[in-house]
Amino acid sequence: MSPSTSTPSNSTSPPRAQTVYFAYGAYFSNNKHFAEMAHRCPDSRYLGIGTLHGYAYDKLNLDDPWDVVPCPPWSVKGFCYLISENDERRLDEAEGVKWAYEKHSLAVEVNTANALISGRTTSEVDGLFHKELEQKRNQNSNSMTVLLPYHDKTVTVPITALVYRRNKELSP
Repeated sequence: MSPSTSTPSNSTSPPRAQTVYFAYGAYFSNNKHFAEMAHRCPDSRYLGIGTLHGYAYDKLNLDDPWDVVPCPPWSVKGFCYLISENDERRLDEAEGVKWAYEKHSLAVEVNTANALISGRTTSEVDGLFHKELEQKRNQNSNSMTVLLPYHDKTVTVPITALVYRRNKELSP
């Protein structure tokens, strides 16, 4: 068989379906966020800090003040991850998609992380910054403070991301 007609023995499999997930709220605001995310979504890869423009926390909702509602000109900060189908199923279960939350595809602006952390698994990011996150926890700071220097603030990428929002009709 000539080289031009041979088939490589290590052909690649079709790419895995993945989704960008925007994490925000109480889950996002604590310093154990990366460890929790790595546990919830073991396949997740960190992309950067996201901004959901035109939304604000629903402080009038005493049952869930961390939910977001449309509210121009405000914006909500969060972390963006690339997640697998399995991770999305785990998130659906954890967030109570059938009884408490709905999934929305919303426009998010991402400040991508630099090469040190962009695309790394969430557990790797947690490992890289564990000591610094622990120190910041003692100073009443958060994960955003630790990671901000590792992002290029001049480069933003508009994407569509998966955002979980409270389903007002289904939730108790």
